[in-house]
Amino acid sequence: MADDLLLQRARRLWAGLAGAPVVFRDAAVEVVVSPQSSLCPPGWVGIVALGGAVIVTAPDGDAAETVRRALADLPTMAELHDTLPADETLGRRPRPTATRRFPPRRHRRARDDPRGQRRPQDPDRPCTG
Repeated sequence: MADDLLLQRARRLWAGLAGAPVVFRDAAVEVVVSPQSSLCPPGWVGIVALGGAVIVTAPDGDAAETVRRALADLPTMAELHDTLPADETLGRRPRPTATRRFPPRRHRRARDDPRGQRRPQDPDRPCTG
């Protein structure tokens, strides 16, 4: 039950980022034209798949039609599972990754000095805090 609620919430959040009215429909692909989509950079196609349902945003009608034609020829996940020997090749599926919590004294932003002084950001290393 909690998984269903989480999936519904995730679908609502992603659909809200589409920038055009779209909903996830089970085992379906919904393609919409949305030049203002927040699913991807401007001019790109954004694709989000959750729980067997897919939403796609395209920057214009031509791109949307191209995506519809391309996705119509793809096999379903069930067909892929039956065709590809993923379980035999990869073995059992791993558990989802768990987040580990650190005590506050060991957790500090990467750009903060241990003495509490700010350090200049190293341009070759991304900020982790």
